Amino acid sequence: MRNLIFILFILLKFSFCIAQNPVDELSAQGYFVEDSISLGKSVAYSLSIKHNKKWEILFPDSSFAKYEPFEFESKKYFITHSDSVNSTDSVVYYLSTFETNSIQYLSIPVFYYDGKDSVLIYSNSDSIAFKSAISPDLVDFELKENTDYRLIDKLINFSWIYIISFIILILIALYLIFFRKKIQEWILNKQLKNQFANFEKKYASAHTKLSQNENDKETLRQIVLNWKEFLEKTSKKPYSTFTTREMAINMPNTQLIDFLKLSDKLIYGDQTIYQSSSLMKILLETAEESYKKRLETVKK
Repeated sequence: MRNLIFILFILLKFSFCIAQNPVDELSAQGYFVEDSISLGKSVAYSLSIKHNKKWEILFPDSSFAKYEPFEFESKKYFITHSDSVNSTDSVVYYLSTFETNSIQYLSIPVFYYDGKDSVLIYSNSDSIAFKSAISPDLVDFELKENTDYRLIDKLINFSWIYIISFIILILIALYLIFFRKKIQEWILNKQLKNQFANFEKKYASAHTKLSQNENDKETLRQIVLNWKEFLEKTSKKPYSTFTTREMAINMPNTQLIDFLKLSDKLIYGDQTIYQSSSLMKILLETAEESYKKRLETVKK
C-alpha cells in the first residue's frame, strides 16, 4: 500500500511538471497580408507571438532555410508591446515565390530559448493563392505547327551601309588623285616650317651662350652640327659629314667659310675667337636661304 501511494505521488508530480511547461503556453500566429501572389513578386507575411515578458523569444532570419516554397527577401521588426505580465513581439517577412502551385502554404516557427537550449514553436499554417500572369483564355490556345514566312525589316540596313561606305571610299580616292600634289605640298611646307623653327630656337640659345662666353667650344660645335643637319633636310646633301674644305666646294660663300675656319681653330686648336656670337649670324642667314629655296622647289 505504501509503495502504491509513493508511485501515485511521483506520477502526480510528473504530471504537474508537464502542465507547467512554458512551451505549452506559447502560441505563434502567422498570416499573409494579401490574398494572392504573382511569380517573383514580393508579399508580406505577418508573424507574432504573445509570451511571458521574462522569456527570450527569437524570430528566424535569412539564415533559416525552411521558407519553402517561398524565398526570403527581407523582414521588419515592430516595437514590443508589454503589460505587467506578458509581451507581444511581431515581425513582417517579405517573401517571393517561383513556384506555380495554385495554393501555397507556409508556417514559420519561433524560437523559445530557456537558457540552455532552444525550442521550435510553429505558427499556424496559412495559405495564399498564386496569381498566374497567363490569361485563362490562352490555356486552350492552339498553336500552328507551320505558317507562312514573314519578312521582318532589319533594325540596321547593312546594304545601305555598304553602299554609303563604298561611295565615301571612292570620293576619298578621287580627292587623293586630283589633290595629291597639293596635299603633298602642304605636308612638306609644314615639315619645313617646323624644322626651320626648331633650328631658330637652337640658334637663339647658342647665340645667348656665346654672347656670355665667346670661347664656349661645346656650344659652337653643337650649333655648327645643327646647322649642317638642317641643310641636309633642305638640300638632300650629307653636310654633317663634310669637312670645312668640302663645305667650301659645295657652298662657295667666303664669309661662311671664314667663320667655319675660325670655328675649327676654337674647337680643335684651342685658339680664341672674338665676337663669335656676331660672326655665327652667317649660319642663320644660309639656313634661311636654303629653307626658302626648298619652299620654292616644293611649289613647282
